[in-house]
Amino acid sequence: MITGEQVKAARNLLGWSQMKLALEADISQKTLANFENGQRVKSDRKILVIHNTLERAGVEFREGEPLRFKAK
Repeated sequence: MITGEQVKAARNLLGWSQMKLALEADISQKTLANFENGQRVKSDRKILVIHNTLERAGVEFREGEPLRFKAK
C-alpha cells in the first residue's frame, strides 16, 4: 500500500497540484491532503484509485525503492 509521502513525491515528479490529482482520481482534495499528511483514509478503494491514477500518469512504485517516473 502506498503512503501519503509517496503520493506527495509522485505528484511532485509529475508537477501536479493536489487539486489536479484529486480531479484526475475523482476524490476530494481534502481527502488527498489528509492522506498526504498522514491521516487515515477511511476507504482503501480511494488509496487504490490514487495509486492507479498516478501509475496511469507514468509513476512507477517499487516497494523498498524510491519512486521512479516512466517515460511514456
